[in-house]
Formats: sequence, structure tokens, C-alpha cells
Amino acid sequence: MKQAVLLAVFIGIILVACSNGVSTAVEQAANIDATVAASVAATRTASDVQEKVAATVSAPIYKNHWDQGYSYLKNGQYQLAIHEFDKAIQIGGDYDAGAYNNRGHSYAELGQYQTAINDFTKAIQLDPDDAYAYNSRGYSYRNFGQDRGVGRYIAHPDPA
Repeated sequence: MKQAVLLAVFIGIILVACSNGVSTAVEQAANIDATVAASVAATRTASDVQEKVAATVSAPIYKNHWDQGYSYLKNGQYQLAIHEFDKAIQIGGDYDAGAYNNRGHSYAELGQYQTAINDFTKAIQLDPDDAYAYNSRGYSYRNFGQDRGVGRYIAHPDPA
């Protein structure tokens, strides 16, 4: 595990060095040291450092999967969209309501309403102000055959 942390920190340092452009090796090393020192000082534990480095490294990969999933969704390629949103959620963690919402929409288009409802509910938990997720969940309940009281499902995150 320590090797993985060190590797992640090393990769982060390389990324920072590359983003600083090409300058003298001495100047670049000083900038890298300052960047790493500031990052380490801003964190409390080794896992914080690991999470920050992982987020820096995985952000472009996450965005690629999210964008590709959205493209598949818009083109009606729902299975492929689900696959890409699965990857985005796996990389990005449980913080992106949009990925859950779009994956839920893909499941709904395939007629997998209960799975869609689960994703819309997760999106609502992550972003309680996302009206689209409430609306989509309500329509999924209706299409799932639970159309009685759809307004209740649209308006409340946890129907009772």
C-alpha cells in the first residue's frame, strides 16, 4: 500500500512538473518542492494526500467517461452509456449526481425502471435541488406501474 501511495505522489509530482512548462531544472525542482510542500501542508493524513493525487490523475479520465456516456445517451446507445457512466462513477466516487441521473435515464430508456429509480434516488441524495432527478424518478415510478401518487415521488426524496 505504501508503494502505491508513493507511486501516486510521484505521478502527481510529474504532472505538476509537466504543467509548469519547460524551464531550468533547478527552477523547476524548486517549484515542485514548493507545490508538494503546500499540498502536504494542506492535508492531514496520508490518505488525504493519496486522495488528492488520485483526483488529480483521474479527473481527465473521469471526464472522458462522463462525456462519452452522455454522447451515447443522446444517440440512443443506452447500454454503452450505462457502461461509461459506470466507469465515471467508479473513478469519480459518489459525488456526481449527474452521472447517476444520466445512467438512470439510460436504464429507464431500456425499460429497467427499478434500476433507474435507484439511480435517480442516489442522484437526489447527492443533489437534493436537482429537479430533473425528481421528475425522472416520478416518471420511472409511473412507467414501472406505480403511478398512484407520482407527485409524492417527484417531490420527496424518500417516499414512505
